[in-house]
Amino acid sequence: MKFFRTSLSLCLMLFIAASVAYAQGGQQQMQPPQPAAPEDVSDEELQKFSNITDSAQSIQQEVQSEVQTLVEDEGMEFARFQKIMMSQRNPQSSVQPSQEEQEKIKTIQPELMKINKQAQQQFVQLIQDEGLTPQRFQQIMRGVQTNQELKQRLQSVQGES
Repeated sequence: MKFFRTSLSLCLMLFIAASVAYAQGGQQQMQPPQPAAPEDVSDEELQKFSNITDSAQSIQQEVQSEVQTLVEDEGMEFARFQKIMMSQRNPQSSVQPSQEEQEKIKTIQPELMKINKQAQQQFVQLIQDEGLTPQRFQQIMRGVQTNQELKQRLQSVQGES
């Protein structure tokens, strides 16, 4: 169950971590970090990673609440907003926002960017408070996503806490 919660948080963290890495890299073309190999990740790092993912859930919930309030205050249904945002990431999506929806999204865009920036800052602080760098966090995250052995070790660490 704990791993399931971690998986949900990974989606948000991937987005935030990628944004942070891009922001830190300026205008350079940023390549995603290579996944960490299981033998290169200590149990201590996995515990820190687990702590970060657990704590990031509160950031995720806060961000979702702020965005939902912002969207609903603009007179748009949150579920519809989510569908539109997801469709922008999928070129094969059949979701087409109306002109009115496009205008509402354009109106709230500056505030969405502000909320995202605050979440990025909170997340980076969370990572640093645990003693990792954002880059190392991304390496471990990619390793957990792509390597079954590392995923199992994380589950074991989480089961112990």
